[in-house]
Amino acid sequence: MIFATGLSFEDLEKVATFLSEDKEEVTTENIELLQKVEGTSLLEAIEKALPSATLKVRCALGEGVA
Repeated sequence: MIFATGLSFEDLEKVATFLSEDKEEVTTENIELLQKVEGTSLLEAIEKALPSATLKVRCALGEGVA
């Protein structure tokens, strides 16, 4: 299990806001924060709580739909 490191509570709030709001714009900051949590247990927990988060993360990171 991999845990996200180097994230403040403010960063976590930004990630949660980005993933939970449909109108939230993809910014360089959002992408950098998503890269920090990608592949971690934190992102897994967020995706369980917000099923649409998986697609939003893939689109933001340019991975498309698998």
